[in-house]
Amino acid sequence: SLPGFGTQITIDNRVLSLEEIHTFGPTTVNEVRFGYSFIRHDELPQESVKDSSLGIQRSTASQYPGLPLILLARDQGGASIGTSDITYRGRTPSVSIGDVLSLQRGKQSLRFGGEILHSEWRAHAAVFSYGEIDFPTFNDFLIGNTAASQFSGGSFGFAHLGTGLTDRDFITTDYHLFVQDDWKISSKLTLNLGLRYELDPPPYDSKGRIGGFDPALYQ
Repeated sequence: SLPGFGTQITIDNRVLSLEEIHTFGPTTVNEVRFGYSFIRHDELPQESVKDSSLGIQRSTASQYPGLPLILLARDQGGASIGTSDITYRGRTPSVSIGDVLSLQRGKQSLRFGGEILHSEWRAHAAVFSYGEIDFPTFNDFLIGNTAASQFSGGSFGFAHLGTGLTDRDFITTDYHLFVQDDWKISSKLTLNLGLRYELDPPPYDSKGRIGGFDPALYQ
């Protein structure tokens, strides 16, 4: 790619963790944990040249005014100019709360606990929203041909533009429970018993923007 059409990447991670351990007595201890994390990841292409300045018109120009990605000679490994074909802004906050109660009863060490983890993924991802124009060879570029190449060594050119829904807001909440029993039967034998249950439902979009095509429903 020629200079002037790079991508600015911004990554910002923040983590907060709190824990409180309370001793109710010599045989009873409770642990409470709270965690928060925030991940920001942005990839924004540099818009050195606007397509409107070159007389190019497209439906997404108001939101993505940069020059489309243009491959000058794709089949010949030529250079490219224009804006990167991916724009991404992502925010991933998550909150977790956990509690563990430990009991010592004679030869038995009992632990009960659980955790709730709430996660979100707020994403704005646009692919080919600036458009892309591929010329098979440099000679095709000189004559403005994006169809079948008219020169030796060239295949087909093409042009496309990505449109549609670019925002997603995925949400999910996981639930974890467990019980553990360490029973010391003798100085040479200890039984470790436990049971764990996890409910990890799939994420859903807060505005119902997850779609698909079911051939069985098509008439």
